[in-house]
Parts: sequence; structure tokens; C-alpha cells
Amino acid sequence: QNQQYDVFFGVDEMILSALALGSYGAVGSTYNFISDLYHQLIEAFGRGDHETAAYLQEKAVEYINVLAKFGYSAASKAVMKMQGVACGTVRLPFRNISDNQVLELEKELQQIGFFEFAGV
Repeated sequence: QNQQYDVFFGVDEMILSALALGSYGAVGSTYNFISDLYHQLIEAFGRGDHETAAYLQEKAVEYINVLAKFGYSAASKAVMKMQGVACGTVRLPFRNISDNQVLELEKELQQIGFFEFAGV
């Protein structure tokens, strides 16, 4: 096996597939607020616990789908703010989500266990 390069992957929804293909690590936007999930996923894969790794990958996709439902960029900024990191507003052509949408986003994320990985 050629060990000359460390390959990083950039699609959060597919990190497990990338690891299976030999990727060394990843760079992704959801790592900003659910890094615990990805650390656990990578560790599970590394020890051969593919069932846990697959479960965690499914959870990540579930979380990402909720963010996408509200508008991924704006929802991501809202989640960062929930965690105490104000990242400002989104830029055009994106639109910010309303205060009511932020509350609904938080409620939906709570219902699916998002914050157990978010450190909030």
C-alpha cells in the first residue's frame, strides 16, 4: 500500500465510505458542531466495529437532512449560535431563517438526539 499521501474527504454524509476506501481523515462543515459523532465514527471504524460506525453515519445523515430542510447554511449558523458561537448571517443568495424556524429547528434536532453529539 502506498503511504505517500494522506487523503482527506469532504462529504460529511459519506465519510464512512471514504474511510473504507482508505481515506485518512475528513474536512466537513458539520464537524464544526457534531465533531463528537465523527470522532466516535472514525474510532469505531478503526477498531472494526462497523455496526456502530454505520449507525453513526446514519445519524449524521439524519441530522444533515434536518439542516437541509431549513436551508443548510442558515441552519448551520443557527446551530453554531445555539452552541454559543455566533457566526453572523448568511450571504446572498441564501436567506436567514426566522426566529420561529430556529425554534422549530432546535425542537426537531432535540427530537432526534442531535445534541447528544453537539456538546450542548
